[in-house]
Amino acid sequence: MTTTLTRNETTAPPEGGPSAEVVRAVAERYGDPDWVRDLRAQGWDAWLDIPLPSLRTEGWRRSELRWLDLPRFAPASLAAPPLPAVERLEDLPASLLEQLQTSVEESGLLVEQDGSPRYHTLEEEARRQGVIFTDLHTAFREHRDLVEPHLMRLLPPRWVPGEPSNAGKFEALNAAL
Repeated sequence: MTTTLTRNETTAPPEGGPSAEVVRAVAERYGDPDWVRDLRAQGWDAWLDIPLPSLRTEGWRRSELRWLDLPRFAPASLAAPPLPAVERLEDLPASLLEQLQTSVEESGLLVEQDGSPRYHTLEEEARRQGVIFTDLHTAFREHRDLVEPHLMRLLPPRWVPGEPSNAGKFEALNAAL
């Protein structure tokens, strides 16, 4: 059974910002399977439940959040259509190529731009050894058995659903988006 985004849309800032609609749009853009949509919905519910941290919140005592303009927030990946992948590394924009100039030797390379996988390569030797190297959204669809047991489970949540807390507010938004 698929979890749905159950909250009233009026809980989102009126001018925009994070909303159930944005969460659904991100899931649609990436073609998320139902189990990922369920995790996003849980993250959205937690985002709505957890209050913003304040200067009295441990860990946030020196963080001023008045500058945070949530109504203007929108994931960059929704601002433009997905970018096409390229077959050759040199076909990437110069701005991306500049960032790849390192002395690190790699067996694989995955380049993403604004949420779109642009270039992907994996040496044949690594492939023969069973290495799976792909973007996260493809892994959601093609390698659920490898991803699902670990996704969003590296650290235990600092919030418990149903208990008032402002720990984990932004982690919840990250989970939703």
